[in-house]
Amino acid sequence: MPPANMINVTISGAVQSPGPQSLRTPATVRKGLDAAGGFAAAMLQMKPAEVITVRRPSGTSAVDTFRFFTSDVPPTREEFELQDGDLVVVQWQIEAEKN
Repeated sequence: MPPANMINVTISGAVQSPGPQSLRTPATVRKGLDAAGGFAAAMLQMKPAEVITVRRPSGTSAVDTFRFFTSDVPPTREEFELQDGDLVVVQWQIEAEKN
């Protein structure tokens, strides 16, 4: 169990340093992304997509899902508070190979 002013979350997908992160509360999606080094650099056929999903355990087998778009105005992910155990997934966008 983390200290009262800290939470443990996992940041995965299209970020520089995916994996577990300990964040000081209040922790937002933005703070989680910053802790993971920000969005990953685009590669030959892949780049970070505009979708960020937060999966939150909600009981024995249920999971609440919250979806944000990087194009949201205002950026709602800036204010969304993460909770201990959340999984933040930054989707990859895969582009078809060009011939």
